[in-house]
Amino acid sequence: MRVYILPSSFNGEKEITIKGKDFHYLVRVLRLKPHTPFTARAADGTFWTLTIKKIGQMSLTAETKRVEGKAESTTDTLSCYDGIFPPIHMYQGMSKGKKMEMIIKACTELGIHKISPVHSSFCVADITAKKQSRIERYQNIVKEALQQSGSPVMTEVGDLIHIGDLNKEIENPSRLLVFHQVPQKESSSLFSILRRLIDQDPSEKISLLVGPEGGFSDDEVSDLVSHGARPVFLHTNILRTETAAVAAAALTQQYVIDLLSHK
Repeated sequence: MRVYILPSSFNGEKEITIKGKDFHYLVRVLRLKPHTPFTARAADGTFWTLTIKKIGQMSLTAETKRVEGKAESTTDTLSCYDGIFPPIHMYQGMSKGKKMEMIIKACTELGIHKISPVHSSFCVADITAKKQSRIERYQNIVKEALQQSGSPVMTEVGDLIHIGDLNKEIENPSRLLVFHQVPQKESSSLFSILRRLIDQDPSEKISLLVGPEGGFSDDEVSDLVSHGARPVFLHTNILRTETAAVAAAALTQQYVIDLLSHK
């Protein structure tokens, strides 16, 4: 654990009680003792130093102090990247089994700002009936991934959205990149699209849309493109949805960093 993620209810209290899995990891795995400090981060992105005051059988109490300046992890190094970076929002077609959880974990580690599950016509998985519990599960996965990776980006999970409502959701459709399994006549290379977007505005959000196991229908892609979205085709082997999502996120992130470093 590089950084402990404070609960969303934390509001600068001088003391905090930690229970459950986090308590077990801090005390049983990391073997932290009383008076030991460790790094924490609040939902607003601020860093805090927590110093263990008391350890009980099932919980610990820690004193809190806000970190002024650069934070350091007690257990490991934190990410060194702190440059200007446009938010990246991943819209991911709902995938079956553990695939969705794998995608959310990997995208959190990469530093994606927001991940929203998308329901489309070819989705095998459907969480509509159990949306609340599944979103809470995804939020827990994000928290664990943030703690392990020490990502400087506080990734959040968006609500389930139907692909037909994306045009209403996206403020600037030209900054929505649709990764499709079949090249479209409007398709451009990912790098060339990102270069234009960064030239236009290096700080405005970039959105990525990756399909489920069956991809998107031609009608779904055509509708998005007609509203200004940009179709992208990765010239690689045919990728599984969990591979495509990570490839899209990682390539986008690295290209953007490279482009910004030359501005």
